[in-house]
Amino acid sequence: MSRILSIPQILSGGILLFVLIAPTWGAQESSDPQFSASLSAALGTETIGDINYQSLGLLPDFSYGPLGVGIDLSFHFRFYEKQGGEFGIYPRAEDWWDQSLTSTQNLDKYLARIAYLRWGRKGDPLYIQAGLLPSTTLGSGFIVNGYNNGALRPARRYIGLAFDASGELIGFPYGGFESFVGNVSAFDVLGVRTYVKPFDLLVPGEAFLKEIQFGFTASADTNPYAQTPAIVPRKSGSVLVMGMDTIVPLVTGDIFSAVATADAVAQGAHLGGSIGVGGKAFVFLRWGLQNRFLGDNFLPGYFDRGYEINRVSKYLIYSSSSTVIPGTIGWLASLGISVLDDALSVGAVLSGPWTAQSSTMAQPQLEGYAQLKDGLLPIGAQAFYVKNGLTSLAELVSPEDALIGAKIGYTFGAVTLSVIYDLRYLSPGEQGSNGNQWVSTSKVETAVKLF
Repeated sequence: MSRILSIPQILSGGILLFVLIAPTWGAQESSDPQFSASLSAALGTETIGDINYQSLGLLPDFSYGPLGVGIDLSFHFRFYEKQGGEFGIYPRAEDWWDQSLTSTQNLDKYLARIAYLRWGRKGDPLYIQAGLLPSTTLGSGFIVNGYNNGALRPARRYIGLAFDASGELIGFPYGGFESFVGNVSAFDVLGVRTYVKPFDLLVPGEAFLKEIQFGFTASADTNPYAQTPAIVPRKSGSVLVMGMDTIVPLVTGDIFSAVATADAVAQGAHLGGSIGVGGKAFVFLRWGLQNRFLGDNFLPGYFDRGYEINRVSKYLIYSSSSTVIPGTIGWLASLGISVLDDALSVGAVLSGPWTAQSSTMAQPQLEGYAQLKDGLLPIGAQAFYVKNGLTSLAELVSPEDALIGAKIGYTFGAVTLSVIYDLRYLSPGEQGSNGNQWVSTSKVETAVKLF
C-alpha cells in the first residue's frame, strides 16, 4: 500500500519544482489569446508490484486554438536500492524496458509519453485525440460505456486514438461516425459507431424529426489476454459486439427535455437489448431510466470504465458455451445535479438485474461521480467511484471489485496545488503488496500556467 507523503517530501518536491520552473516564471503573456502553455509537476509515492517508489512527473501542456498537446515525462525512483544500502537516486528500470513484457508492450511505454495530442473536442464536427483518452461512450452506452484506456497506469501506459467526424464537414449534416482505439500499438480494443439522421433530408423543416438518429456500433477486443506477462503461457481469443440503436429527442426545452433510446445487440452468441429515456429537468437535474433485456451471459456496457482491469473475467463469460449468467430483465437508473453552467455536478448511476445473480459481473453496479470546476472557487475537485458486485450496503465501503479516483486542487495565482488518490481492485492473477488484492497510489501535483 502507498503511504502518505511526509512534510520533508513535500518540501523537497517544492524546492525541486521551483528550480525546474524558475527560468520560465517571468515569461511574457502571449499576444495571441488562443495560445496557452502550462507545466504540471507531481511528486508522490506509488506501489508497483510489492515495491514502493517515489514518483516525479513533469507534464508540459500546450494548446493553440483547437490543437492541444500534452507530454508525460514522469518516472519512478528509490532513494535506497536496498535496505541499509547507499543513499542515492535509483531509477526504476522497468519504466524504460520491462523484461516481463513483450516488445510491443514495451513500445507502449514510449508512445504513451505523449499524454495526448488533440484537435477539437468531443461533439465538434471534427474531433481527434491520441494518447490518454477521456471517458469514451458510443451512442447510448449499451456497448461502449465510459471506456478508459488509462485504468492500469502507471504500470501499463497505452496510447489510444479517438476519431469523430460529422457530415457537416462536407456540407452533408445527415450523419457521421465516432470511433476509438484503446492501444494503437496493439490495435486490440476498438470500436466505431456510424449514424444517420435521414428525416432532415427526407422531410426538411420538421424540427422533431431532424435530430432522430439510427446508428450501428461494432466494438471488439482482438486479444483479451494482451496484458498477460510474457513469462506466462499465452492464451488466445477475441470478442466482437455489434448492435443497432435509435436515439429520438422527445422533448426539447430549457425547463424539461427528454431523449428516448433503444438498442438491440449481439455480444458474440449472446443477445441483449434495452429501451430507455433520459434528459434534463428544471435546468439543473439530470435523470435517466432504462429497462434491459439480457440473454444468457450477456453483459450490458461490455466496454466500460473498468474494462482494462476485467478483460479476462469478461471474456471467460463471453466465450463460455455454458450458462454462467442466466438471462434476465435488468434495469438502470441515473440521477445527477449540475448547476452554474456545469461548474458543479454530482450524481450516480446504479444498474443491476431484477433477479439475484451469483456472478460479480452481473450483480448491481454503482458508478458515482462529482466535479467542481476551477474558477467558481479557488478549489477544484473531481472524483469517481465504481463498485461491482454490490449486493449489500456494507459493501459500499469495501475496496473489493472497486475502482476509485479523486483529485482536489487549490489555485492561487498561476499555481494549482493538488492531492490525487487512486485505488483499483486487482484482476485475477495480479498480486498486490502485503497480500492485498488492491493497489492504491497518492501524490501531490503542482501545476503552473505559464501563458
